[in-house]
Amino acid sequence: MIFRCEICGNPAVDWNHRFPQRKNYIKTYGKHLIHHPKNGQYLCRKCHENIKHMTEREYIEMMALWDYCELNSYCKKFKTVGFQEGCENCKTYKFDKERYYKDNGIKENLLILGSYGWKG
Repeated sequence: MIFRCEICGNPAVDWNHRFPQRKNYIKTYGKHLIHHPKNGQYLCRKCHENIKHMTEREYIEMMALWDYCELNSYCKKFKTVGFQEGCENCKTYKFDKERYYKDNGIKENLLILGSYGWKG
């Protein structure tokens, strides 16, 4: 089976995470959500090099995680409690991973990625 780039239609060679798989995000959201099929897309090399990752807010909206999130009220930039107008660093979220996993019957290490993407 040949996968096509979701942007230009050329043969895809990469599976890109729309929201990045950085260590802190894996710790916050868990492997199940970071490697979820909705968080990935097949891309050709050229498009993969030029793609921009989505923001944390866009990821939470896409994955419908609002019920498990609360806005973090600490501003990292100004090092104050509460939000500062116009500060992008204030827009961080606390995600209750344990409650989400429990409510959805997910075990942390119940994820197997095969060569063709999502397997379970």
